[in-house]
Amino acid sequence: MAEKAEILLVGSGGVGTIAALNLEIGGLARVTAVLRSNYEKVVNEGFHIKSCDHGDIKNWRPSQVINKIPSSEQHEFDYIIVTTKNVADSHPTCAELIAPAVTPGRTTIVLIQNGLHIEKPFLEAFPQNTVLSGISLIGSHETSTAVIEHEDPDRLVIGAFSNPNVPQEQQDRIAQDFVKMYSASGKTDCTFEPDVPFYRWQKLVYNACLNPICAITGLDTGTIRLADDAVATLVRPAMDEIVEAARACGVNLPDGVAERMINIDPLTMYLRPSMAEDVLKGNLIEFENIVGAPLREGTSRGVAMPTQTFLYHTLKTMQWRLKAGGQVGTYLTNALLSTGKHQITALTRSDSKNPIPSGVTVAHINYAEPSTLVDALRGHDALIYSLSVLATDEADRLIKAAAEAEVPWILPNEFGYNSDNDVVNKDTLTGFPKKAQRKLIEELGKSSWIGIATGYWYEYSLSVGGWSFGFDIKNKEATFYDSGDVKIHTSTWPQIGKAVANLLSLPITSDDSSATTVSSFRNKFAFISSFYVNQQDIFASLLRVTGTSRDEWKISNQPSAARFAFGKQMLQKGDRRGFGLALYARTFFPDGAGTHPSSANALLSIPETEDIDEYTATAVKMANENYFENKVVPRITPASS
Repeated sequence: MAEKAEILLVGSGGVGTIAALNLEIGGLARVTAVLRSNYEKVVNEGFHIKSCDHGDIKNWRPSQVINKIPSSEQHEFDYIIVTTKNVADSHPTCAELIAPAVTPGRTTIVLIQNGLHIEKPFLEAFPQNTVLSGISLIGSHETSTAVIEHEDPDRLVIGAFSNPNVPQEQQDRIAQDFVKMYSASGKTDCTFEPDVPFYRWQKLVYNACLNPICAITGLDTGTIRLADDAVATLVRPAMDEIVEAARACGVNLPDGVAERMINIDPLTMYLRPSMAEDVLKGNLIEFENIVGAPLREGTSRGVAMPTQTFLYHTLKTMQWRLKAGGQVGTYLTNALLSTGKHQITALTRSDSKNPIPSGVTVAHINYAEPSTLVDALRGHDALIYSLSVLATDEADRLIKAAAEAEVPWILPNEFGYNSDNDVVNKDTLTGFPKKAQRKLIEELGKSSWIGIATGYWYEYSLSVGGWSFGFDIKNKEATFYDSGDVKIHTSTWPQIGKAVANLLSLPITSDDSSATTVSSFRNKFAFISSFYVNQQDIFASLLRVTGTSRDEWKISNQPSAARFAFGKQMLQKGDRRGFGLALYARTFFPDGAGTHPSSANALLSIPETEDIDEYTATAVKMANENYFENKVVPRITPASS
């Protein structure tokens, strides 16, 4: 009997688990699966697999289950199969993740992932290794922890990504050997196809169109076909653009491919594509290689792609909302820990890579499974969430779960401008979802809310570029709204953390009617700040901290109303960067939009003001280190009308 191939599987969700099962049943492979959120469940109980190819299988495990990537010194692998989501704008990257397990020149890397150019980081990192393309046409999802529902047969197209350092004949032979190994079970349709670009572009006709459209609209592939004009005005134009982009890249897809992809899923199955599943679960989405890469390839060759442009920028905004909120949350956590009075639980998605401070309990949640939220919240006295203002679905699920778990206090994401100002809300639209969340809390009747209104975050807003407070620190450019003399309240992250920690350290009630308690703020706002300043004040601090003079800066003025209008125009054209531009410009209108109606600093025992130069120095350091460039905020140059 031939020796079994040693396989490391990275990503044991719906696709990866069926791949592992199929390889083990075939008898030619020994699979070591790296698990994360489902590790303990699989170790203790195994997978429950409901498969159209393999039947109903309970308590199944691959040959070995581990919870971290092993080194090649510990265990040499013939193949590493990667089926994780390829979230190109997140770190570590897939190539960085598997690097310890790769044996140079020996390990074949199999990428069963979607999109274009996914191979590039692997070929750069492992130039002597063969990298195979896997186009999966399976329908399989992890519907709950370690439960796999496989409803559409396993079809896999394998080919070799071109590696100039390895003879093509050798790459093709390795690909064919993998096909034989994967096909040994007799339960799958696995084929070798050398024309990798053709099959990747062909799948994009579905994946770069129906996948994002369903993710954005919240509809499945059946319902989207029933929606008024959705196919004619959205789906088909998106697909036609992908076909044209492929043609411009030298890939001629067959006639009628768009129509075939529109109807590839039986309408009555109402299938939810993977990107829509991720949005529902609150996971990061893999849109750069699926939508961004074909968009860039097409437009760089002169192909007009307005629908794909809209989809790309909408997805990018959705990704931003999933990433945002983690900034202030770190300071809230650290401040609460520093009191020594609180037991803290961090609610995290299974794919979250945010570091968790020691002393904090971790509860993995799935926004698509309300029971995970309720279980995580039960027994807690307060829920604090700093989700992006755009993450309304996730916020509503948290609020409902808190009510069911009978959590008495909720601090919603009011860590910004006064969202009780309907004049500003009407212009920016961001305050109305917050009001709706506060109303939901009150209507459910189990919890009370407290809004910590902070104004914009000082070091954040000063460091990210000219589109916010008007200062591009790295390029020494200052744009003043009007004359730069409108004052606003703004807070530093540490000040916000101290305010929340001090609030939750107060007694809930007191017999002394004059005492400040948590209940003093029931269903009310507590307005706090670090500074009450205008742009001229901020600029003066910048000059002191950087040791520069006004003459060394390029200074311009722009009417705040014109800047606000320009930001809205950018949004209307699908450019998400206009959102921040308009939001900040509106705050600097001379109507008091950025001014708090009162101050709770004294009540919460935090300083009335802080050292502005200290936090300006922090912002300068952040800007010079490009702190936000690869995180949550895009850098743009100051706008001009």
